[in-house]
Amino acid sequence: MVSAGNVMLFMRSSICSSGIAFKGDRFDEEVVRVTLHTNYFGLQNVCKHFLPLLRANARVVNVSSSAGVSALRKASKALQEQFTSDKLTVVGY
Repeated sequence: MVSAGNVMLFMRSSICSSGIAFKGDRFDEEVVRVTLHTNYFGLQNVCKHFLPLLRANARVVNVSSSAGVSALRKASKALQEQFTSDKLTVVGY
């Protein structure tokens, strides 16, 4: 809810589509930091700030690419289980 004078404004939906991926063979701490900051924490921050503005029964759409799924398929079974764990889910703010 946003106050504009005496009028309260509510959003009906939130659509988030943002992300980055580094090309080539480079994979170091900087790549991981920037990628997580944008692709995970960026989305989390958008949701954190916009969810309070949504009307009841509003819709949230988060758009992502299949690059993460493709990369995960190539990972070990143990790593796949870590990335798909319910422990990674954030509930509420």
